[in-house]
Amino acid sequence: MYGKSDTLRVMFYNVENLFDLSYRGTEYDSYSPEKSNWNDYLFKTKVENLASAIAAVRADIVGLCEIESPEALEALRRELRDHKLRYRYSALADSTGRTSVTTALLSTVPLGSQISYPVQSPENTRTRHIFRCDILIASDTLTAFVNHWPSKYHPESHRLAAAKALDYAVDQLPPDREYLILGDLNVNYDECVSLPRSRSLNDTKGLVSLNHLLKTVQSAPGETVDYVTREDLTPATKQYHFDCWLDLSRKARQSSAYRGRSQTPDHILLPWSLVDSSGWTYVDSSFRAFTWSGLLMWNEKPYRWQMKYHPSVKRHTGKGYSDHLPIYAEFVRMRDRE
Repeated sequence: MYGKSDTLRVMFYNVENLFDLSYRGTEYDSYSPEKSNWNDYLFKTKVENLASAIAAVRADIVGLCEIESPEALEALRRELRDHKLRYRYSALADSTGRTSVTTALLSTVPLGSQISYPVQSPENTRTRHIFRCDILIASDTLTAFVNHWPSKYHPESHRLAAAKALDYAVDQLPPDREYLILGDLNVNYDECVSLPRSRSLNDTKGLVSLNHLLKTVQSAPGETVDYVTREDLTPATKQYHFDCWLDLSRKARQSSAYRGRSQTPDHILLPWSLVDSSGWTYVDSSFRAFTWSGLLMWNEKPYRWQMKYHPSVKRHTGKGYSDHLPIYAEFVRMRDRE
């Protein structure tokens, strides 16, 4: 897959707080060298661990989130080079100091226009931008939107604001531009089932950012859930998106865990143009949550970067990867459209 002009493997990975060693004033205390044991050895170890997981997937395009800086991204890219993967092109979303970490993209093929779309979040809370990056493959342009939406520390209205910004960004694309949506949306594929039962999260009357605004379901809030399938996508349903989690069995639907329960906050979403058997087209059932034959798992949940709790701050042990699993999907270049 890696390096072939007619195939493409696209990956997304929340790398769980890849901070560098420079002081910027926005670091979490546990990643401040002055307040914890975060040092050069531990930084290099974390980068090596993450790079080994990414290298095992051997993707052509790698969407990332929780990257602090260009220096942190470059360290990861250098380490991947040692694994014989050359991501010659990289891009980092503009954070404008709004958040401690941001989204990024690594690519084996050239990158074009890059735009960071701000999110008008409720109460003017600090929220990461929606990051658009154009990928140039021979004569084709494929646009990737890399996302990291507000966490569930906030109610659903904050993620709805991010979805609206993404929807606006998609509307700005040229007609017939092929695109895909990657990211940690902090929303499960079946959030429309669980949100109405949540007193703390449901401030939108059951309206779910992913399911209803990005239209991964055809049903309205309160109705029997009708997920959008690949077969439902047509030129007449351009606003609909297929959520690749539906290609896996229920047991395999996990990229993170919370209180012992499997979660699916990380997504690859596809519009009709990526399943229509022309141009770039999704390879049916190629979507995976990557466990690396179990190396990225511990006690049936992702083997996160390990820290021990001390009275004042957490201390790093130098073990583990991320609290999220990588996800990926494959695409093939079909005949030109007539």
